[in-house]
Amino acid sequence: MSQLKIATGLLIIGLSLITTPITAQEYVNCLEIPNTSPYEVMKCQQEQAQRLWNTINAQQQRISTLQQEVTELKPKAAKVPGLSRIINEQQQRITNLQQKVASQQKMLKALEVEINRPNISVNRRPQGLEHNVLFNAHSRYKVSQSGPAPLNLSALFDGVMLPSYSGTAPSFNNPQIITIEGFPSTHTQAGAWFGFTTRFWPVKRFLVEGFQVYGTRPTGWQVIADYSNVDYGDNDFIVKLPHAQYTAFRLSVYASHGSHGKFGISEIFYINPETVSPYDGLMKK
Repeated sequence: MSQLKIATGLLIIGLSLITTPITAQEYVNCLEIPNTSPYEVMKCQQEQAQRLWNTINAQQQRISTLQQEVTELKPKAAKVPGLSRIINEQQQRITNLQQKVASQQKMLKALEVEINRPNISVNRRPQGLEHNVLFNAHSRYKVSQSGPAPLNLSALFDGVMLPSYSGTAPSFNNPQIITIEGFPSTHTQAGAWFGFTTRFWPVKRFLVEGFQVYGTRPTGWQVIADYSNVDYGDNDFIVKLPHAQYTAFRLSVYASHGSHGKFGISEIFYINPETVSPYDGLMKK
């Protein structure tokens, strides 16, 4: 009877180690997450790889523990009725866990290939500003601004990361609004991104809108990113655009992290790899 109690106790311990199954459904394709920048895709993939590695390591430890328990139970099988069946079930659980680990190892290898692939621009993952549609937008398209805190518009589209700073502060009642119109209007297709960057004094409350004309989606001015009610805390902002076709963008700045509410922007960009050739509008011809 004491041997049966020991065997039963060991079985309960073994079962407790596999009550939280880990499946492939936990892991998503980082490239398909809406509103994701290339940097966030890379970060997502790295985090998934770390989680997978941790999961595989934990599963392998579980397998080792279960195998040790089976080894300890086998000598008792002849003396304890029903223990052989329990051991067989335990071995089947070990096999199932081993299959899960093998599947997770394949997923990890695929992620590592993706993370370590050469950094070249492709449709879904541009690596730089070479497909920025807005290079020299101030002279090629229509760019306008209104509000109490004007910036040097030419400095926002020249490819140079030297920021332009406002002399005064915008406000919620009187925001600084920058509108860009007249650029090539094509569908975002596999991926397109809008964003801006600065050295110091980044904006913390702002609204990004796009004028959408694609027929199967709501048309007119549509909100792309709304930080009007929550602080944004980084010097760089980039958002993956939804499947749409834009003819204009509008950036409204309400508040910043800068001295006395003043703000700076180095460059505003719209990345669409299927719209322009590399550095179109920037390189002198």
